[in-house]
Amino acid sequence: MPTQLNRPIASLQINPAHRSKLMKNGYSTAADIQAVSVEELARDLGISLEDANAISAVAQTQPQISSHINADSVELPATQRTQLVIAGSQTAAELLKVPASATALSTGNKTIDELLDGGVIRGSLLEISGVPGSGRSAVTRSILTSAVREGHEILIIGGLSTSIVKILSLLVYL
Repeated sequence: MPTQLNRPIASLQINPAHRSKLMKNGYSTAADIQAVSVEELARDLGISLEDANAISAVAQTQPQISSHINADSVELPATQRTQLVIAGSQTAAELLKVPASATALSTGNKTIDELLDGGVIRGSLLEISGVPGSGRSAVTRSILTSAVREGHEILIIGGLSTSIVKILSLLVYL
């Protein structure tokens, strides 16, 4: 039987005030909650046994694995603290070990690329802002084009402005 996944406290569906108390008292994962008795949890957080029982129950609930992942192929070690690593993913520590030049995507502007030590780093979060006419759309188009040509996936978070919609429609033809 698989053990409880090592989910962060922030991912648990619990009262925000209780979540805050958990974090302030050094609890960081569901496994941390499971490692103590309900009585100890209530005492640590200064809450009722009923609330502590509810938190403990949520921490023990197995998260649902997405239907596109074959749950039978997910093997977890028989330890209290485990983690699920999605195939092809990289941790932040692993990304820091990769030289920036190995994963940099060109912005299409040599000066900006130099400021960014070779370009935008693959897997990074980038906010592009500026006044109208400052070249935001051109830089965005260049970065997205570089990413598509190198076969990277792109995740755009934010409003779909007209310029982003135009850029995405152009990328379809690359």
